[in-house]
Amino acid sequence: MHFSNKTVAVILLLASFMTGCSTSSVDNPSNGQNVSMTIHGLYPSRTGESYALWFEFPKASAGKKNQIQHGDFIKKLVSKFRVDSDGKISGFDTTGLTSKLGYSLALATNASISVEKTDSIGAEPRAPFIAGDFSGTASTGNATLVTSHDDGLNYGFTDMAGAVTLANSPGNPATDLELYLMTATSPTQTSASINNLPPLPEPWQYTLWAVDSSTKSLPPFNIYYGTFASPVAIGSVPPDSQPNDNHYPYPGGRYPADSTQPIYDLRSSGKVSVMMTVEPITNGIRPLTPFGAVILQTTILSSAQGFSPITLTNRSSQFPTAAITIHR
Repeated sequence: MHFSNKTVAVILLLASFMTGCSTSSVDNPSNGQNVSMTIHGLYPSRTGESYALWFEFPKASAGKKNQIQHGDFIKKLVSKFRVDSDGKISGFDTTGLTSKLGYSLALATNASISVEKTDSIGAEPRAPFIAGDFSGTASTGNATLVTSHDDGLNYGFTDMAGAVTLANSPGNPATDLELYLMTATSPTQTSASINNLPPLPEPWQYTLWAVDSSTKSLPPFNIYYGTFASPVAIGSVPPDSQPNDNHYPYPGGRYPADSTQPIYDLRSSGKVSVMMTVEPITNGIRPLTPFGAVILQTTILSSAQGFSPITLTNRSSQFPTAAITIHR
């Protein structure tokens, strides 16, 4: 069977949600100095998005040249780059780096990777993702970048747990099952299912997806249920869940929202993956595919029953990391 390059890329993207991409490295000399970056499990870049590597430097006091003001730092763009569907880094360029930064690498205190719009990277990171502090010697610095650093997402998510429940809305057939992030044993016995849900820095949002890669022709069929900041309500700002699709006060709902259309059977293949992700969303634009930062995940089996909660598995241990080395 022959698949197009685009289809293969989508298959690899879906696989990366569960396992992350392979390790990939770049090693670029610049004016006698050197920046090396090794990524572990960083998800393939989506259309219109790139990653960016930033270094943080202490600012010099305007009144006292070359003296540092405590707590006064500036982020400088090292390079944007993309991660291809096979996990390889492309576009990483440190040509003329020291001139572009305006600072010696010996002063770098911190490194971070953000998610950016490819065509509009500003002076500050748009959506910081992973970060870490440099340590080492006067000639070499090393930083391990993780989501839990306060310049990244500022949380590790390892203590998060939850469940989903398939539930029919009142008055509808018992086979018309909608998806909700809730624990429910009946239409009246419901409760929030997500615990330890910390607030996210802008523009990150919690998002609920169902991804069916078996009953629809490739690429996989992505059902986007919207963003949320609370375990007991849908999001209050766009992009939000489909209008009028929530019959229970929890993230999720009916798909499709148009009740004149048959409800989508999430049990038909026994392989639909439900994912709770974090997404770098801006401008109220609904994402077409998950970013890949999957915190909680489960598979809807064909034997799943309504009002029988399904435990979500915590996948945060598979979040990406990066190792940055600078030779000063």
